[in-house]
Amino acid sequence: MPELANLNVYVSALLFVLGAYLLALYVGLIVWTYRDVRARSRDVLAHITAPLLVAVFTLPGLLVYVLLRYIAHLSQWQHSFIRLFGLVRACLWTRLDLLATLQSYGTAGGSFSLLAAPQQAYLLGFEPG
Repeated sequence: MPELANLNVYVSALLFVLGAYLLALYVGLIVWTYRDVRARSRDVLAHITAPLLVAVFTLPGLLVYVLLRYIAHLSQWQHSFIRLFGLVRACLWTRLDLLATLQSYGTAGGSFSLLAAPQQAYLLGFEPG
């Protein structure tokens, strides 16, 4: 039975380390999202909503934030982040064409293949060299 007691200690230590790592990753994602949205937007509501989205939905929330950021970049969106989020949600709900809707706002004109540069594919702080 002493081997079983030692195994219990090792499993408990491993679970503690794993939990601490996941907690640090969770907090890091929230902090990164907050810093990124502050660097990209002056909208105070976006400063609150984007980290809250990541805090509540974790990885799916981060995916939604990054995809919205990418759509805003491609369409050269000049309005607030919250307005873009509402517009994308409305287009998905009513099954409208997102590109045509963004063009009606006066954005998203031109060729999409020429709007993005390879350096813009990297997340803030993860650029090579």
